[in-house]
Amino acid sequence: MASEAPKKRTPAMLLIRYWWVFLVMALGLAYFFVVSVLLAAGKNQSPSSAENNFLETVSVIAPWHAEALIAHAEHKRSFAITAEGADRSAALLDALVLTERAIERRPLWPYYHLGALDAEYLLGKPAAVIQARLDTIARLAPNERGLDYNLIELSLLSWHDLRPDQQRWIAARIKSARFDTRKELSGFIEKMVDSDPVFCSTLPWSTVRKFCKASS
Repeated sequence: MASEAPKKRTPAMLLIRYWWVFLVMALGLAYFFVVSVLLAAGKNQSPSSAENNFLETVSVIAPWHAEALIAHAEHKRSFAITAEGADRSAALLDALVLTERAIERRPLWPYYHLGALDAEYLLGKPAAVIQARLDTIARLAPNERGLDYNLIELSLLSWHDLRPDQQRWIAARIKSARFDTRKELSGFIEKMVDSDPVFCSTLPWSTVRKFCKASS
């Protein structure tokens, strides 16, 4: 007697049998949707306060989300630069902690280390801390041109905390930066020269020549 042919499984039958797979997929999509909505709302919140409930919620429900941690850190920094005293220091410390948490998740991403350098400079961290952070950035991104503008600006502000070899590295970085980056930095470098003539002897002469002659 011939055996019966196996029954063809219809989509409805598959749905009944594997309902839990579809449920997990739906819950996963809903989770990522909620995280994305909260992140977008948090980024749009005005930094009139150090608190940001949207980004704080994301940090709880998605502690793996490095981008959310950085967005939270940037919110804290934006508030800090408008605040004074203990409020400023507390917000900057929070920003540094959040950035360090993001670095733990993406340790090789140099832009997060640049954010940490910014917080460390604003907090007035010791020279050794600034130097160690700059060493890390130099090791991770020796030729990452997207860093140049902010990296050079922060390095000039921290100039007297840098080692001589780091000063030479930044000077070379200025010289090799893209033309548009050097153009954007021109006004800032002029102000730095006006405030401290030491830049006339430590930065590339082609960059500071017109400023140093004017200030001599």
